[in-house]
Amino acid sequence: MLVFICLFAANCNNIHKTDEKIIGYISVDIGDFDRTESVVSILLDDITYAPDSVLALYELDGNERVLTDVQILTDHDKRYMHWILHGDSQQGEKRLYELVLEESTPAVGQSSVSIIDQDGGRVFLFNGKKVLKYNTQTVYPPPGVDTSYKRSGFIHPLYAPNQAILTRTPDSTSDHLHHYGIWNAWKKTQFRGEEIDFFAPQFGQGTVRHANVISQIEGSVFSNLRVLLEHIAWQDTEKEALAMREQRDIKVYNLAQDNFIMDISFLYNPVEPLLIEEFRYAGFSFRATDYWTKDNTNIFTSGGFDRDSGDGERSEWCVVTGETPEGPVSIIIMGNPVNYNHPEPMRIWPSDAEGGSGKVFVNFSPTRNTNWSLQTGNNYLLKYRLLIADRIIDPEEAESVWKEYSTPPQLTLDKLNRHD
Repeated sequence: MLVFICLFAANCNNIHKTDEKIIGYISVDIGDFDRTESVVSILLDDITYAPDSVLALYELDGNERVLTDVQILTDHDKRYMHWILHGDSQQGEKRLYELVLEESTPAVGQSSVSIIDQDGGRVFLFNGKKVLKYNTQTVYPPPGVDTSYKRSGFIHPLYAPNQAILTRTPDSTSDHLHHYGIWNAWKKTQFRGEEIDFFAPQFGQGTVRHANVISQIEGSVFSNLRVLLEHIAWQDTEKEALAMREQRDIKVYNLAQDNFIMDISFLYNPVEPLLIEEFRYAGFSFRATDYWTKDNTNIFTSGGFDRDSGDGERSEWCVVTGETPEGPVSIIIMGNPVNYNHPEPMRIWPSDAEGGSGKVFVNFSPTRNTNWSLQTGNNYLLKYRLLIADRIIDPEEAESVWKEYSTPPQLTLDKLNRHD
């Protein structure tokens, strides 16, 4: 099976170059369902090489040896090689790759995902279309509103491929002035023996704010923004204290699809012990555009629930579909099996929310039915994937997308024993 057309003869051959050393072979077991444009990665735990050498990957497909774009990124102190299984992969298929060490960087494709510094934040663009904006600067509430509602370190706007805006920040007519696009904060916690609310900063107990951009990478597989956020107790007072650091990673993938696909992860490192108490909402939160109401949207989850039955139920994924001035849009939000208390309980506003308007708020809340004790010296990781499409997605497609995310292909590296 030839999975893509080779455009450059130098990248498609069955002859090894003299400056290559074969490290080993990577076998990719597709598994028991078909896949398209799968993102895979493998741990480079004990592979070392000189600074003037590079790792390259070639897919072996019949008589063809095809150079594959890869991206190597250190993630939580471990190095991973990432790449895309281009095209379609069939159930039960195995795809074979050769991992080699080269003395010069092989030619690779250009990234279709760029990150620009614009209007107080970092904006991701896919083939020139806006995907999302992460706000590095503080955003203040509308004039005349208490400035304690201010916030930074959140995502807004979030766009669909048709460029419809799917999130909102408060304006002069807004409800819930502490709701800012996509954000992640904890509503009910115990810190130094006092109750701290990081979710609603207007109470002055706590807030979450952007601290620093750690790194920004544009690559052929994905573009990645890594930032540091701080969870602050008793902000803007003489008692102000740093309770927890958060490393947030945002990846937008360079896939040959019209969908936007992104991964968002949150790595927590408490400065002092922090108890997140059981509460009906908190954590990964999505407040949709006020254009979306019960009259032009639909919500359903992996458990077969809708907006009026899904609140409090555990879900692996949640879909919001709706009409926009630019056309129909769907967003799938998926929790990762590594997450605490997975599948996570959800907070979903019912159809009679906000005076019967049925505005949209969706929240994955791992502490809805249990406490979570975060101890100093430990890291705690939560991961989510979002897929946004310019069409109405049904439960069958959502389940297929979830399986691709939660059950990646199995990779095996067979290293060669080298003595040179």
